[in-house]
Amino acid sequence: MRRITSSSSGARQLSYHYIAYDNQGKLVRGFVKAINEIAAERLLVAKGYNSVKLEIAPPAFSLEGSLPSLFKINKRDVSIFSRQLATLLKSGISLMPALEILRGNMASSRAFKKIVGTIINDLRSGDSFSQAIVRHPEAFDEVYCKTMVMSEQSGNLESVLNRLAEYHEKHGELNKKIKSALAYPLSVLGLGVVVVIVLMVMVIPNLIDLFSSVGTELPLPTRVLINMTKFLTTYKYSLLIITFLLGVLFVLAIKHPTGRRWFDMIQISMPVIGPNILMGEL
Repeated sequence: MRRITSSSSGARQLSYHYIAYDNQGKLVRGFVKAINEIAAERLLVAKGYNSVKLEIAPPAFSLEGSLPSLFKINKRDVSIFSRQLATLLKSGISLMPALEILRGNMASSRAFKKIVGTIINDLRSGDSFSQAIVRHPEAFDEVYCKTMVMSEQSGNLESVLNRLAEYHEKHGELNKKIKSALAYPLSVLGLGVVVVIVLMVMVIPNLIDLFSSVGTELPLPTRVLINMTKFLTTYKYSLLIITFLLGVLFVLAIKHPTGRRWFDMIQISMPVIGPNILMGEL
């Protein structure tokens, strides 16, 4: 591993992991410290490296990396950020000081505060606001980034930020209504599945001997239920392993664009849940 350090001072430097080819065509890996991605790329070029991959190096241990679901960016933070930035711009403060003020007063989200700091560093290196936010898709979606490009071209950044804040607020309220409407039926469905599994695994096995001692042919539904119970109790560990593997495959599949597209199509095609999900994404 090779480490390259920028000689610039003042701005906070980030650590980037790179994979590149040197002058001899050999693949090298290492870390470079710079204030932003463009500065890191320039350092690699100065060393004669042709970078293949350049990304921010994760720290040795961080709560964000270990528990990403607890530190994900909340859309409400993006909405508040947009509204406050628009207010500061309307008061006559330029973009860079406005972002610095927001970063200094931001206490709700540690992850989002880091993103704002990275955006400030990118602006200092000469990037536009739209170019800086597009590097953070976990906070700013495609609609937000493309709208910012149009607002910079038209010089109407303040009003567009207010409209985006209003859009995210309405979208968040609609999602809350959808989740609250689906919470009860889904909880009842889940409870029903748990009750059925408990009955088949713990209760019905104790009644099998009683059914067998009757001496008459049992009805078809009862025979099917007994056979299913025997199957579950006999292969319960194999079924647990298979369920776990299927869950892992499902998670990997929906992370792929094609798998995610099929999953979304199945969701919006469902009779009751589908229209609500589609409404929440509009």
